[in-house]
Formats: sequence, structure tokens, C-alpha cells
Amino acid sequence: MTRPPQDWDIHRLGIVSTHLAGTDGLSLEAEKWAYILRERGFTCFYFAGELDRLKDIYYKRPIVVIAYAIYLKDIKPKGFDVNELYGDVIPAAVAEARDELSDPERRREMTESNDPLGRQSFSCAP
Repeated sequence: MTRPPQDWDIHRLGIVSTHLAGTDGLSLEAEKWAYILRERGFTCFYFAGELDRLKDIYYKRPIVVIAYAIYLKDIKPKGFDVNELYGDVIPAAVAEARDELSDPERRREMTESNDPLGRQSFSCAP
């Protein structure tokens, strides 16, 4: 097995699925693992075609979303700062999202701009 380079932060990981929304088995299982991993010091990011993880706004975590109909209609117009992927997810788009999420200042900008929008639009308040 190849070991990651020494400068990699191996405590950040993405949970990837076409659908992470609602209370279906896959979404609940993914949330259970994210909870367990966060308890052990990991930072989890969600990558999904359909994503209803508004709690990421509440917990001030950055979001990557593959643009889907409900997102485009109901969430995007609110002005949230997210990484958006469209159509076929190509390596260049994934690399751009990874680079942006690897930048602590950029992550802070995203989460700080999303916090007031979440409070105003979706009652995402502590």
C-alpha cells in the first residue's frame, strides 16, 4: 500500500454519494460514520448530487455540491458560498474543489459568509 506524502492532512475526508438527503438507509449510515469520524478528530466534507446537509452550515463546514434541480431552484438563489460541480465531474473540477477546501482562509470565508444566510434562510442558528 502506498503511504500518503508527509504533508498531507489525513484527518480530512469526503463522503461521496449521488444522494445524501432525507432518512434513507444510505444517508443515515453516511451520517453515522461522519459523526463517529468527527468524534475521532476527522473533518468530514460531503460530495453529493442531492444534498440536504444544511447542518453543515450550522456547524460551519464548507460544502461541495453537484448542482441538482432542488439546489438550483431553492438554495443557490440564496447566495450560499459553496463549491459547485456541474454535469460530469471531471478531474479538474475535483482538483479545484480540493485546492479550495485545502486553503484554511478560503474555508473560513465560505463558512463565515454562509452562517448569516443559514440563519436568515433556514433557521440554522446555534
